[in-house]
Amino acid sequence: MARPPKKPTPQHDVQLDTEALARASQARDELAVIDHTLHAQSVELAQRLGYDGPLQPELLELGVAQSMRRTAEACLETGKLLLLLKERVGHGAFLESLERLQFAPRAAQKYMQAALKLSNAPTSAHLKLQASQSKLVELLVLDDDEIKGLAEGDSVRGITLDKVDTMTVRELRAALRESEENLAAKDQLIETKNAKIDKLLTAKKFKPSPESIAQTAEQQAQLEELAKATTVCHAEFNRLADVVGQIGAATESRAMRGRAVQAVQYLVQVLIEVIEEHGIEIDLANPVSLPLGWGMPGLMDDQPPPQTPAAPRANGKGH
Repeated sequence: MARPPKKPTPQHDVQLDTEALARASQARDELAVIDHTLHAQSVELAQRLGYDGPLQPELLELGVAQSMRRTAEACLETGKLLLLLKERVGHGAFLESLERLQFAPRAAQKYMQAALKLSNAPTSAHLKLQASQSKLVELLVLDDDEIKGLAEGDSVRGITLDKVDTMTVRELRAALRESEENLAAKDQLIETKNAKIDKLLTAKKFKPSPESIAQTAEQQAQLEELAKATTVCHAEFNRLADVVGQIGAATESRAMRGRAVQAVQYLVQVLIEVIEEHGIEIDLANPVSLPLGWGMPGLMDDQPPPQTPAAPRANGKGH
């Protein structure tokens, strides 16, 4: 029996997304540029660290894993590899590598700090410091100049490289902590002395005139603050008077007028509280006028206080 003829396969026109292809090509080119830049930076860093091994990320990561399995002498080498790996792959991918390596970021930071600080130290210093990874981590509290001096045989904070070699980690930690505390106490003492000297110099420079009511630098500063506060309040009271006047002239609304009265009454209450709290004696029957220049810091200290007759203490009522 003859087979039935095959049905023709339907033809579909394939439409290429040229824009998507262009974006993909552009992204590929950008990644190539980034990779080239990271590689160049890694080569430069490798030269600075004196490293001549492979720079492929997977090999650097493998090197970190192998270095971690060695003894404490590999601490600096681990730090170098970590630095190179971070430089080669960027911060985000570096954190992913640390996660794969089960390497705590804080610990990795200490390894990298050690490599950077000790990369230029003499080989003999490396051998002594590498005897203990824990000692190496403790010494990271020293700044770069102190690390360099220690490696060159100098005594740093009462500690030498030979002494570090004979100390336990606990003894080294205690010595460094004591030196930190001594330095902090010394800095605090210097700061306190400088503050006292500045205060004495300021007081020594202040020479009141015969007409001045301020006899010390502190009193002079208080008078200047008083002048500033008085000038500001005077300007704001004038502004308040203008606003209250505008409300009274422009509206017959009792609510608006009531709000203006409320604002004035509140400020009067504040002034009464100041009067009663500080026992100020005032006489509203005899207005006080301030001398010309009283509100200017350079002039007001030479002006005598306004003369007002004595009056009973205000009680805040019936002024």
